[in-house]
Amino acid sequence: MGAYERPLTMDEAAEALGISRRTLTNSLTRLPYYELRGRKKVFYSEHITALRRGMHECACKSDGSKVGPMRTAPVQTVSASDALSELAMLHERKKRGQSLKRKFGR
Repeated sequence: MGAYERPLTMDEAAEALGISRRTLTNSLTRLPYYELRGRKKVFYSEHITALRRGMHECACKSDGSKVGPMRTAPVQTVSASDALSELAMLHERKKRGQSLKRKFGR
């Protein structure tokens, strides 16, 4: 790391991290490791290192190893006859040109 190292742009930083520019932009809200030059964000090697470390920590937390028990919604079952009648109703509405959106309260 030299004293006159050239800073990386957003595109170059994303490429260095192996992610898309959009992913980098979204990550910067949680991990604000960059330097502003006017309205532009620039990244030095220490910023890239900190971002890589922070993204790794976030990935480790999201694998479930450090997260509490997960609650899931109960599975709703639909009978075959109900599904067929729903499809028939949608087909009829489509044939008549009516909206396929359900009416309020149904």
